[in-house]
Amino acid sequence: MTFLKKHFWLLFGLLLALACVGYYGIMSGQYIWSDEAFTFAIIRHPYREVWDITAADVHPPLYYMLMKFLLQPFGYRLGPAKLTSVLPYLGLLAFGGYQLKKLFDEKTALLFMGLFFLFPFTLPYAVEIRMYAMAALFVFGCAVYGYRCVTEERIWNWIWFTVFGILAAYTHYFSLVSVGVIYLLVLIFTIVNKRGWKAWLVSALVTILTYVPWLRSFLSQLAYKANHEYWIQPINLKTLLIDVNTIFGALGVNEIFTGFVLLAFLAALVAVLCSKDKKLIRTCLCALIVPAGTVFLGLVASWILRPIWISRYLVPAAPLLVLFLTLAIVHMEPKPLAASILTVMVIGGVLNYQTFAVNERTWRWDELDSYFVETHADCEAYVLNMTDDDHMSSVLCYYEPETPVFRDAEITAANPYSNQRSMTEFDAMEYDRILMFVDVGDPAPYYLDSYDVCEPLGTIHENGDEADVYLLSRSEGG
Repeated sequence: MTFLKKHFWLLFGLLLALACVGYYGIMSGQYIWSDEAFTFAIIRHPYREVWDITAADVHPPLYYMLMKFLLQPFGYRLGPAKLTSVLPYLGLLAFGGYQLKKLFDEKTALLFMGLFFLFPFTLPYAVEIRMYAMAALFVFGCAVYGYRCVTEERIWNWIWFTVFGILAAYTHYFSLVSVGVIYLLVLIFTIVNKRGWKAWLVSALVTILTYVPWLRSFLSQLAYKANHEYWIQPINLKTLLIDVNTIFGALGVNEIFTGFVLLAFLAALVAVLCSKDKKLIRTCLCALIVPAGTVFLGLVASWILRPIWISRYLVPAAPLLVLFLTLAIVHMEPKPLAASILTVMVIGGVLNYQTFAVNERTWRWDELDSYFVETHADCEAYVLNMTDDDHMSSVLCYYEPETPVFRDAEITAANPYSNQRSMTEFDAMEYDRILMFVDVGDPAPYYLDSYDVCEPLGTIHENGDEADVYLLSRSEGG
């Protein structure tokens, strides 16, 4: 421990530098998926429209507002957009290392930084152009200052606790759920300790009042989207097992690894519960309750209303899952068990990172980028007659923002794509050269007769979807 105390800031800096290099190593991927295309589309609108479009969608607006502010000087390019996820993760590592050193010790701080960087579940969201990395930073900040509010009587702890809570609530609804669990835990401890409950009431009131401007949109989304348009599949044993493998598994290793990680967390929980350190037990259980409570409430809401839970919604609370494991390893007896758990997590994390980095550089599941945009950029329109065209239409809108994209779905107020059109508006006589997408094996649509050249281009595979693609054109004089 003397070595860690003496060289903590050097090791802290080295870990941050390693994380910078590591995240840079996974930023080379050029493909995007539909949600990322949605991000790019919405931030191209004026701020007022960003708010309105988001209100008609399924998320709070803060992430899109910040993205627009940060990317405007760079022209909404892919590289800077990925940095808006990398930077919150780097901030989380730096903030976590600094705060955990003060709250616990150097070993806990450095181990948390290393384990979070290597945690397979959270790694992809470091470069995904969505709000999850930002939400993770805000939820973790809220948890850290919630802990400080319980253990230290300082007004600034309550201020930062409230600020992080509000930021998280405006970033993602499941980060709102996570901070709700944190607020409840802090309330329980202020009541038990018989101090701080008045400050908690003020914090809760400020949070609620700050959320009032968005409350109408939230209730509207909850009432309409969750009951009519939400896309998540029914939750059953199979989907739950997939979620477990997603959260605790890793690329580059056998699926048996998921079982080892689950055993590691179970061993950590047993070790904590068997500890004689009551403060450690309380802290570890609270760290675990936040992600567990988030999952539980998501599943309950899914069973009561309709499916609204998917594994990536746990990402905002995932740092606390890592914190639980970190604290358990640091204090675990016997030490060989702690070393075994740490070995499993490090090996899985390293192999996952290696596989993910290779995939980012070489894996082309985004065929629309290389095949269509580069080869058929002279097309006048894209026409999709598909059962599920959301992903393909969104990505096409991203790569070809000036080319009309026609689809069967209704164009709603939540649609941010300026070039997306309903099929009811399509007139074949207006376009001499189009790309037509149909479900594999489906018959040709009615408008095929409007063109005298129909060239089959084969079947395209895109993010799990398939479509037969045809180039329709009119020959000269046709």
